Amino acid sequence: MSNTVRNGIKFEGVRYTHPNMPQKFKELFGFEMTGEGSDWVIPNNDPVLRQGPKSLMSLSRQIALEPNKFSEIAKEMIYSIPNEFDNIDIASPEKINVTSGYGLISNIEYINVKIQICKNEELYEIVKNELLKFMYEEMRAKYVTVIHLKSVELQKYTSFAKISLLNVLGKLNEPYYKTLDRRVLGGILPININYLSYIEAYCVLSPLAISLPIRRWGSMWHFHSDRSWFFPNAALKGFLGQFYMPLNPMGSDPNMLSTSDLAKMAPNTTWQYLRVITKSVDKLIRYIVDFRNFVNDDGVVDYMRMIQSHSATHLIYSDLNGMNYSTSSHNRITFAFSAMDKISNFYNAIGKSKFGEEEIFVYLMSDDMRDCLREIFVAEILPISHDVFNILDSILSSTYSNIKKYISEQFTHDCINEKGLLTKIRWMRNVYSHGVFLKKDQFKNIFLEGEGVVPEYLSALPHLLVLGMALDTKKFIGRSVKFN
Repeated sequence: MSNTVRNGIKFEGVRYTHPNMPQKFKELFGFEMTGEGSDWVIPNNDPVLRQGPKSLMSLSRQIALEPNKFSEIAKEMIYSIPNEFDNIDIASPEKINVTSGYGLISNIEYINVKIQICKNEELYEIVKNELLKFMYEEMRAKYVTVIHLKSVELQKYTSFAKISLLNVLGKLNEPYYKTLDRRVLGGILPININYLSYIEAYCVLSPLAISLPIRRWGSMWHFHSDRSWFFPNAALKGFLGQFYMPLNPMGSDPNMLSTSDLAKMAPNTTWQYLRVITKSVDKLIRYIVDFRNFVNDDGVVDYMRMIQSHSATHLIYSDLNGMNYSTSSHNRITFAFSAMDKISNFYNAIGKSKFGEEEIFVYLMSDDMRDCLREIFVAEILPISHDVFNILDSILSSTYSNIKKYISEQFTHDCINEKGLLTKIRWMRNVYSHGVFLKKDQFKNIFLEGEGVVPEYLSALPHLLVLGMALDTKKFIGRSVKFN
């Protein structure tokens, strides 16, 4: 192509959106830009471009909760809140209305709401006298770790991609497409603080809670103890849940919890685990804001694919969280299959795979993908903590081996290869997504030739896949599909 950029990456259609774009761009991202027609180009040898985006998420040390030090701890927790929120003026209500009469649940709701809406000058006393006291005395928490996000820094990337996309489409000046109006992409694009909730996908896995997160704008305070919390089924179901009989077609276990090894973590291992999860989310964010990862063959940055990548991860982590908070095996299976669908879609689109999403879905359960995840865990987790690696590696091995063992025992008469065996699970997914009236005798092959029960370990698979995808996105989506 005549307009192919050979020595840099091109930002199409943004040269005239601001009279001093090169200076603005340097202030925002640190890049040096040169003009090319109506576009701007960043040379490939630009040192800031080659370095890639800086870390956007980090965590503090593990802070021991000692009652005689609550004043110092409260100050440290508040100090960790990014100063970009200092000038936010919260209009606090005169009275906080929360549900009463439900013990711990009511107390947690009250503190959560109060922390989120109080004014900055009120926060210290609330943290010192209410939050820390409650977590220490009522929840028996022993430590707190702060995770915070550079929200404004992240907003630079997302806003630029969004505005540039609308400009290229010729819609920037149309009234309906006001870039600050949530009508445009508001239903799918995550807001910045949503990324902190991605951490929760690996910390609260009903009925297990490795940590209890409390939010304050650009920060999350993760409280944890010597051991993880296990909550009784009655508390998880809630009041109305006691009055219905669950329907679990194709489900084998109401909880389907196959990550119980996480409950065995020692206190320091829990903090190292938080380090791993924070690192994974940070690396994923840095991947999807890195312009180099969305350059077309002609050297032009594809703003649409950047926006779609933000949206894809938003949906994937939403499925993980939905699965975590459910007590129904039917819901867990539905969310697990839904997450795997979206992972397959992301793998296919961003990895530019020559295979279709159906085949990628099956490949996600293969021994080769297990090996890919193990390679990523060795490279990214082992240097942080041997204990965390050993726990996750054990979960990885048991998950993949048990899925294959469980499904092969249902179809003992089928002498088929790995792909054929795992395709049975894909057909089970089709039942969940579409119904029982399927093509190619799928219903017959599942339910008349086997039991047709989804392997209970399937609920752990999306968490492992997303963790590997986040820790090394290029390696994950660059893996060539193959079966034994």
